Formats: sequence, C-alpha cells, structure tokens
Amino acid sequence: MIAAIQWLSAATYLLEIAGSLEARFFGYPLSPMGRTTYYALLASVAIFVALGLYRMKDSARRWAICFLVLTFLDSVAWSIATPTPHGGFSWMRAATISGCLVMDALAIWYLITRRGRFYNDRKVLPLATV
Repeated sequence: MIAAIQWLSAATYLLEIAGSLEARFFGYPLSPMGRTTYYALLASVAIFVALGLYRMKDSARRWAICFLVLTFLDSVAWSIATPTPHGGFSWMRAATISGCLVMDALAIWYLITRRGRFYNDRKVLPLATV
C-alpha cells in the first residue's frame, strides 16, 4: 500500500510540473526552473521508493522513511510560512497537517517494525582467503 501511494505521489509531482501554481520548498518560493527541478527530483525519488518497496528492498525502506519525514516537514513549513488568504488561522491547514502526521506516522511505524521482511540489498564482499 505504501508503494502504491508512492506511485500516486510520483504522478502528482509530475502533474505539478505542468501546473501554474507557485511551488514552495520549506516555505520559500521557487523560480519556475527550481519548481521543475524540485518536482522532478521528488517524482524520481518516489518512483525509486515505489519500485524498491515492491521488490522488498531494505534500501528503499530506508529511503521511504526519509522521504516521508522530508515531505511531512516540507508541508508543515509550507503551512506555517505561507500566509492564509484571510490572514488568520486556517482549520483546513491544521486538519491537513494532522492527517498527514497520522498517515506518515503509520507508514513509518510499519516500515520500522517490519524491517525483517525486507531483503538486504547491500553488496557484501567475501573475505579474502590466503
């Protein structure tokens, strides 16, 4: 399920490249070229994580945890740094951040507690024999 969500995220990031809305990285506005680079990088990482999770690779599990934390912190920074249209507190932003926190926490909890199910894909060189 986490891999499927990453596929949907990758598609969303690719659609964001074609969009005309302003993009922000931790609350700071990006130029059009920066926006394209940012969303292309996010889409690439999401595709890598999705493929790795389908293949049950341990490196993809670690990348997924880091990616979930990064995107959550980015959305929190966006919700704090970007002013609301009415200039006050936004219940919608608070609900979005709360929902993201719960979903990301569940995904991270699953990836950490099920660590043994993933295959270690690091290359281990055999010891040299004399």
